[in-house]
Amino acid sequence: MGNKNRFYVDITSVHKEVTGSCILNTIKFPDGSTKKVVIDCGMFQEREYNEMNKSFPFVASDIDHVIITHNHMDHIGRIPLLVKQGYHGKVHMSKGTSVLIKPALYDGLKILQNRFDLFGEPMIYNIDDVTSTINLIEAHPYGTSEWLDKNIKMTLFMNGHLPGAAIVLLQIYYRDAETKYDTINLLFTGDYLNRNSFFDVVPIPNWVYDLPITIIQESTYGNMNTSDVKAVFKDNIINAVEQKKQIVCPVFSLARSQEIMLTLKQMQEEGQISKFVPIFYDGKLGCTYNTIYSSGLLDLNDNA
Repeated sequence: MGNKNRFYVDITSVHKEVTGSCILNTIKFPDGSTKKVVIDCGMFQEREYNEMNKSFPFVASDIDHVIITHNHMDHIGRIPLLVKQGYHGKVHMSKGTSVLIKPALYDGLKILQNRFDLFGEPMIYNIDDVTSTINLIEAHPYGTSEWLDKNIKMTLFMNGHLPGAAIVLLQIYYRDAETKYDTINLLFTGDYLNRNSFFDVVPIPNWVYDLPITIIQESTYGNMNTSDVKAVFKDNIINAVEQKKQIVCPVFSLARSQEIMLTLKQMQEEGQISKFVPIFYDGKLGCTYNTIYSSGLLDLNDNA
């Protein structure tokens, strides 16, 4: 009886380490009903957690809403598995992420196929599951509050981590015939950065700071400060070019590779390295993202 009129959210991180991001939010309403919201549904990339990519510690068909913070495989890679196992609701994300996620999911499927061909690892989903996932995508603009259902309102705010990245505000409401309960406000930062080389990051509006709020925050880098990192990339490039060395930069296809290409371009324009130094770029998915960056679909600054 003591719990009958309680209104609260159980917040459960279902990933053990840095990758495989997936946060299950179980909302308990005073009338005894529940709703479940998943924030991110990523692929584990640590070898020791590979088995965890094959299943979830919850029933996929019980999930009411899925919201994605940004387009990295450790945040999106298992959405097709969720759909395969019975999730049929919308997959909510920013407009930018909705543009970037499609080639990412098909490339992820290609990697699964390669692992099956080379090592016999079972395919956890197929192309039909990816196509079904893409059909469930619903894109949202930044800064506009939208109702996911009668109890849950979502607002996405800009995050500088990469184009399309979002901070997610969930506001959960309940009122019965006798009582209006206090709103539950949850803010999910995702992988957060307050700046980006390709666009200006709009700050979170002041009205959010005035809310009684619970913040669920990325903690990948623990107590490390940005100032603890010594910037050496440009110096290393200049020194290697002067010594006529060949330079190889293996980087992620999204965001990091575009940042490096922009940095090299700026170094050429500033005369730090010659414009005659040949620069080669390889990687099918990275080339796809480069095309998207230059297409105007991501609302980037002119320097992109």
